[in-house]
Amino acid sequence: ISASVVLASRLTADIDVFALILFSVQAFALFPILRHRLQVSSTLVQFLMTSSLALIALALTASLSWTVMCIFFIGFFFITFLAPAFLVWAQRYKNEIRGPWDVATPKVN
Repeated sequence: ISASVVLASRLTADIDVFALILFSVQAFALFPILRHRLQVSSTLVQFLMTSSLALIALALTASLSWTVMCIFFIGFFFITFLAPAFLVWAQRYKNEIRGPWDVATPKVN
């Protein structure tokens, strides 16, 4: 919100400043509270919220250009689905190496 105040100081009209500060309060203060309350609810609500936000972002980038939308979709798909799947797959090759750099474990006699 403080960055929005700094940006708002550069605006000339009062209504522009009000709109920017109102949007920043909604985006950075109120939306996380709503998101947290929705996360306590069922998995279906979480899935619908995430999907709807992704589709809105995809539609907004489509208005820029088709190329930007495709790049956004590929990045979103990779980060959301492929990267976690790769980490789950790579867990089977994980080795636990013990050495002097590890945290000390107390030995009780």
